[in-house]
Amino acid sequence: PLGNADDGVHIWQSSNNNQIGGPSTAEGNIIAYNDNGVYVRSGVNNPISHNSIFCNVNQGILLSTFSGGGNNGYAKPIFNQGSSTMVGGMAAPGDIIEVFEDDSCSNVEGKTFIGTTITNGSGSWTLNGNFGGTYCATATNPNNDNTSEFSVDYTVAGIPMPMAAFTVNDSVICPGECIVFSDLSTQSPNSWFW
Repeated sequence: PLGNADDGVHIWQSSNNNQIGGPSTAEGNIIAYNDNGVYVRSGVNNPISHNSIFCNVNQGILLSTFSGGGNNGYAKPIFNQGSSTMVGGMAAPGDIIEVFEDDSCSNVEGKTFIGTTITNGSGSWTLNGNFGGTYCATATNPNNDNTSEFSVDYTVAGIPMPMAAFTVNDSVICPGECIVFSDLSTQSPNSWFW
């Protein structure tokens, strides 16, 4: 996509109840290569959901601090745990958390939507799946649709892939002789095909 010299989406003059994206990935937008991806300068109840936001110059989602702030400056979620099978963190109780794989650009932005979960009564959340990479998340208050900026990046070390490595006792043989292979592969593969 081509970007703008300014913001991809700019909400201001106390504009309320604007939906950027929607409740499914089919309703999401690609918002890339702009100054800010989405800038909520003023106004509230502006949900930002299921979008692919990446490679913007400043921020993927920016909530201003003017006059109480865009979307009332809704608080970002935090990550506090992760493994190859889950990520989790904290936000306000009842928040809708959307987890994204971060882009490879320099800022925190959600390029690839991974999944949605809801915080419990103490604000804790987890999302199960296959993880290995860098992730970020947004929080949306289901009572007023205010969506936060992206969280701070959280990196989960993936499961390393096996790396095949062999040595041989002899690289030149005559008919009827054998070669002995020594397996030096990593991550303990249990079968080979060639």
